[in-house]
Amino acid sequence: MKEVDFKHEEIRILRFRLDRLARDSTTSHRPPSSCDVFRKKRGRLKRGSSGRKPGGQKGHRGITRSLVVSERVSETVVHLPPNCNTSQILEPICQELEEELPRQGVLNIDETSYPHNKTLAWLWAFVTSSFVFFTIQSSRGSKVIQQTIGKAFDGIIICDRFSAYVKYHKERACGWLQPCVNEWASFSGSGMLTKMENIHARNSGRALNP
Repeated sequence: MKEVDFKHEEIRILRFRLDRLARDSTTSHRPPSSCDVFRKKRGRLKRGSSGRKPGGQKGHRGITRSLVVSERVSETVVHLPPNCNTSQILEPICQELEEELPRQGVLNIDETSYPHNKTLAWLWAFVTSSFVFFTIQSSRGSKVIQQTIGKAFDGIIICDRFSAYVKYHKERACGWLQPCVNEWASFSGSGMLTKMENIHARNSGRALNP
């Protein structure tokens, strides 16, 4: 009799443990972090495609609020949102930052495509040690660089080998760092400096020791 009672108690404990193991954050108060990541998640029934286009279907009676007929309107009030003065506040700040760009010793310049008003524009970034100047232009050419920092920038431009920069810098100092990172990544200290000088000389047409 004792053995039978012991077996019943053992079965009860095992069922209790199995019930606890079967619970997760979706069936109990347990948080998601306590769930076993290796446990197979309960899959939801996936319905096949109906073949219909999304949205209201042809023949479906829509429910919307209808307009009041003009005969029943006693007064019409035109309500327009107030003017936003944010652009007026930022405009002198942006102009001041743009005027500071030609005075910088080093500029990081890059551009990327920027869909704007259903047309393809270009977002330019001029990065200095203390601020970043963004401008959206319709062109990706060198004329954007000329308009922003002038035709004769005295500092160093860090950029990639895109043709706009090649056309702009010509024989002026221009650091071609992006495509050459792998070439000097293993160097350190004075070795890295020498390697960078050689890379710059090679792209500037000057002769230095390899």
